[in-house]
Amino acid sequence: MFYVRPIAREDLPELLTLSERRGAALTTLPANAERLAHRIEAGADAFLMPSRFEPCGMNQMYSQRYGTPPIAHATGGLIDSIVDCDRESLAQGTATGFLFRDMTVPTLLGAVRHALQCYANRDCWRRVQRAGMAADFTWDASARRYLEVYRKALDERSGAAT
Repeated sequence: MFYVRPIAREDLPELLTLSERRGAALTTLPANAERLAHRIEAGADAFLMPSRFEPCGMNQMYSQRYGTPPIAHATGGLIDSIVDCDRESLAQGTATGFLFRDMTVPTLLGAVRHALQCYANRDCWRRVQRAGMAADFTWDASARRYLEVYRKALDERSGAAT
């Protein structure tokens, strides 16, 4: 069964046809079924987000909070809110999901395979889940990061003036 988050209505007939041809069950919910959508996302093992562009989005943050690692195209706000799972980020305890750089089927499938390999290793998957659930997306955290950037810029400016 595949769940499709509310999408443009004109895309639904094509998705249903594709689903029927592939023998897969496909369902969607009305846009006002927000509580149920959150429950589905929270109960999933992973959340696939192959967005061509994403100025910010909230689903990857919800997914991480629920322990549902996102698999996403590295674009826009997704890059800012998902730490790709690689050896370094996994060792540091910062890996929160799986990113693919090019918007192609092979790279998307590569990210899905990478996620499945991690999923097969219980320790790897739990580390990604825990890091995602611990991620701080509050305004306080954002404000602290902005202050760090501004202070660094002021320090560099002061250093250049002397």
